[in-house]
Amino acid sequence: MANYDDAPKQWTKVWPSDEDRGRWGVADPVIDLRATAFIAQYKKRVSESEIHCQAQVQQ
Repeated sequence: MANYDDAPKQWTKVWPSDEDRGRWGVADPVIDLRATAFIAQYKKRVSESEIHCQAQVQQ
């Protein structure tokens, strides 16, 4: 019976994680500002579209 030390060695590569790059190595530091601006622009476009559709129905 073979013991644990006699088994063939299997090596695995340890890949660096995203957190290893430092504080802002993963996401853009101003992502919240960009997301807020995008959401505001989207809401404005949707509300203008709804107002336009309501105006056409009333005519």
